[in-house]
Parts: sequence; C-alpha cells; structure tokens
Amino acid sequence: MNSAAYTSNFAVLIEKYIQFKCSIGYSENSYRVRMKQFDRFCTRRFPEAETISEEMFIEWSCLWDGESENNRSQRVSALNGLLGYMNASGHRTCAIPEGWVTAQKPFMPYLYSDSELVCFFHGADSLPRRRQSGPRELIAPVLFRMHFCCGLRPQETAVLRRSDVNLPDGILYIADSKKHKDRIVPMSEDFRILCGKYDGIMDGIFPARKYFFQRTGADIPITAEW
Repeated sequence: MNSAAYTSNFAVLIEKYIQFKCSIGYSENSYRVRMKQFDRFCTRRFPEAETISEEMFIEWSCLWDGESENNRSQRVSALNGLLGYMNASGHRTCAIPEGWVTAQKPFMPYLYSDSELVCFFHGADSLPRRRQSGPRELIAPVLFRMHFCCGLRPQETAVLRRSDVNLPDGILYIADSKKHKDRIVPMSEDFRILCGKYDGIMDGIFPARKYFFQRTGADIPITAEW
C-alpha cells in the first residue's frame, strides 16, 4: 500500500479504494489522478476533517474557474465512488445531495477541413530542431500521421513499443487499450513505408530503443508535456 503518496486524513482509505477498484479489473490510472486532486483539496481546505461532510462534497463539486462541465462531472463521480466504498466499508460519510451527480454531456468532436489538415501537417513537417526536446522534428510528422491514419489515441502512441510495430506486415499491435482490450490496427502502404524510413533513422540515433517514439536514449516514452 502506498498511502504515503497522499497527505490528508483519508490517505489510507483512498489507497484501499484504488486497490479495490484494481482488484475488480479497473485501471489504476482511471482513479489515481482524481483521488490525488481530492486528497490535496482535503489537505488544503479541510486538514482536520476525519469524515467527508456535505460541506466538503458541495465545495468539491462546484465548477472551478475555466473548467468544463464534463470535467466537473468526472470529479464528482470520482468522489461519489469513494463515498460508496467508504459506506460499504462501515465508515461514516455524508449523504450525497440530490442532483449533484449528473451524466456527462456527449462529446462533440471537431472535424478538420482539408485545408486545416494541410496546414496542420505542414506545421508538423516544419518543426525546427530543439535540442532539449530530442528529435521532435523526426517524431512529430510520423506520430501525428499515426493518429490520423490509424485512429490511435495519444496515450496509445506514447507507449507504443518498437516490438508492437510490425513493419514487414504493416500491422500495429495495441496492448491493454480502452476497457483493457488488445487490438490490431493495419497501416496503409504509404504509411508503412514512412514508418520504415523513420524507424531506420531513429535506429541510428537510439540503437535498440524500446519505444517507437522515444526522445532520449533512455527507455522512456514521450509524454503529453513533450
């Protein structure tokens, strides 16, 4: 148990809750970020609290400046899950005020026009070299085309291993994706050739690298901050 990662009076309960969710098949990453947010909130606003009160729930559930309604809904749902676990475990908590837990609004994707896509990929192909960012001018053109051509999510390309890219057959193997499912994604011939050229160049920079998109010699995948 890693309750030391939290600082509020609910540290042990939060860690037990995450362990419980993992034990029934949920991903730790789905819960830890929100629970860390709530833990910091408790430490900052209610450092002496030993039970989660209605006052705490309402303040946590209010819309933050610059926050979307869906993000607020995710935070409320995360706390609602913790409260349910605490109640089932015999810990006293507040009753959830009616109407505070709401369904998220459907996500409306933005569809790029052809001219916007041309501008976007021109920008990706024109990135200047920046020493502290590694070979981003090599990575960006291929990474963004992988999103566009193969429908991969950003978190999937970030951890894509070199062994997951079957260049001879033009196949991508995506492990432990959404809902913990693996899947196989085919590449077009043009994109397969592009990936082959990229892989050959990167192999000369970082021999025996682990990840397909890797910005340093260490086996560390790229991140959202990159």
